[in-house]
Amino acid sequence: MTLTLEPGMPVAAGDPLATLEGARGDWLERMIRGGVVIRAIEPAASPVPVFNDVLDVARRALTSGSQANFRDAMQLAADCLAKLPDAYQHWGYPYTLDNVREPFALGTEDEILRALLTFSEEVFRSGDPGAIALLPHVATALVEARLSKRASLLVEQATAVWCHQLLTAHTVGDAGLEQRVHDLIGRFGAQRVLALQHDLEDRDLPLERRLAAQDGLRQLFHHQAMVMNHYVDEAAHERFVDAWRRTSSGRQRRQATRALESAEALREAKQALESRRASLMFALGTWAIDLRRQGKLVGDKWLSLVPYLVGGLLTPAPCLASCVPSTAISSSSGSRVGS
Repeated sequence: MTLTLEPGMPVAAGDPLATLEGARGDWLERMIRGGVVIRAIEPAASPVPVFNDVLDVARRALTSGSQANFRDAMQLAADCLAKLPDAYQHWGYPYTLDNVREPFALGTEDEILRALLTFSEEVFRSGDPGAIALLPHVATALVEARLSKRASLLVEQATAVWCHQLLTAHTVGDAGLEQRVHDLIGRFGAQRVLALQHDLEDRDLPLERRLAAQDGLRQLFHHQAMVMNHYVDEAAHERFVDAWRRTSSGRQRRQATRALESAEALREAKQALESRRASLMFALGTWAIDLRRQGKLVGDKWLSLVPYLVGGLLTPAPCLASCVPSTAISSSSGSRVGS
């Protein structure tokens, strides 16, 4: 008997709730109908008005000049966005673009993100230094929330917010404050990359947790590349250099340089030892052949040594002088191989 159900899927009046195969009988139908509750439900309320209310609270705090209230409102906005994946996880769906996107329509998450971007522009135009400096923290909170949830879309939303803020930072009207926005976004992105790299390389974490950092890292790397591409288009050389340096910290470059130097030194030492061993084996083989020609190695003794000596004779020597040194190996009778 096979019973196929699709819980959570909306159905119309004539649609089947379940498909039953391999069983017959009125008793089974009565049992299944007795275990199914059919009722009409209203569509879930959209979270967009609630999020807009949160942004209105932030607008009032911005107008009043209350830094503490504005900070709390921004934290509340970040918490609202970080809670969106929970609704999808409740039904067993990861918070990804494929599960959120609605064809030919503006999805709920798109409306929320658009409202946040519009609000960011309002804050930039206000010229309030404290409020402007707090805006990049919202996206940073989304990336941090992604570390504990199956929610790769959070990182994509965060990088979209950062990119929009970089593109509209010129509306601030203050060169120093605009540069601060660029520095904050660049530094926050680099810090999140290091945090995800730590998860990926931490041997004490479960393998699934370590591999889960890959998507976030790919998205952040793409964001950093897009930022540098923007700086190239704008001919912002200094900002491009700063962004490039953040993709690889000085400490990491120094560690890599030391590791390469150590590897090179070990390779040279190994080659020198192998060359010396080949020289000695070649000298040993030529000495044994000389003894054979003199008739001092005969019969079974010579045959037992041949398999070991052949490898030494066939080993390419770096130079004849080094293969047959002047201080050659002497036999018991005092003969030796000259240079």
